[in-house]
Amino acid sequence: MTFLHKLAHRLASCHVAVFALAFVLAGCGRDEQRDFLAPSSSTPSTAPSFSTTSTTSSYAGKLSINPRQGQVGRDVKLLLVGWSYLSSGDSTKPKVSWSTSSGSTISSGGLFRSTKTGIYMVKAVQSLSGGIRLRDSVKVVVGALPGEVITLDPVGPTISKGGSRRFAAKGILTDGTVMTPVVQWNATGGTVDTGGVYTAGITTGTFQLAATLDGSLTGATPVTVVSAVLT
Repeated sequence: MTFLHKLAHRLASCHVAVFALAFVLAGCGRDEQRDFLAPSSSTPSTAPSFSTTSTTSSYAGKLSINPRQGQVGRDVKLLLVGWSYLSSGDSTKPKVSWSTSSGSTISSGGLFRSTKTGIYMVKAVQSLSGGIRLRDSVKVVVGALPGEVITLDPVGPTISKGGSRRFAAKGILTDGTVMTPVVQWNATGGTVDTGGVYTAGITTGTFQLAATLDGSLTGATPVTVVSAVLT
């Protein structure tokens, strides 16, 4: 073999070795690029997860209907209000969609009404962005229930002539549940408004304040009117 043939043979061998090395290095580069851009399925991802629920909970804690234990007489309206309580501690009165069980009606503004004695389920839905909905429901009692007692608070107070005092009526059921009934107020020795605020007259003495539910169930308390105390 001549010198030129031997030189050509050695150069060809080196060329193959260099090509093989380049091929290996190219393969390693592809593997490194794949691992960086898209981890294999066997490697757990450490990317944070952003869920709609957590985002919503940071915006609004919950939707709550008030009153929680509403009660009215037959054919008497009860105003229900939906409050949205934010995680910051603030509250808002959002627009909600109302619905109620058969035998009763509720307006878009939350006015509930029924002409039949019974217990009804009222629901409210608040729609948020992203298709998120907050929901709440309460039971509303229409009419007086068997064994229920109406109580007034405060009991037996003393009021100066011309003075005023606010009273609250409660419906106590046989199982101890405390209702918030809409009642009709009546008073002697003074006047009382629809909100239960009693204003004493000018005559001293002991008089009666009464609250009636559905025209049949009444609770009462004595009210003592005295001369104004000079200080």
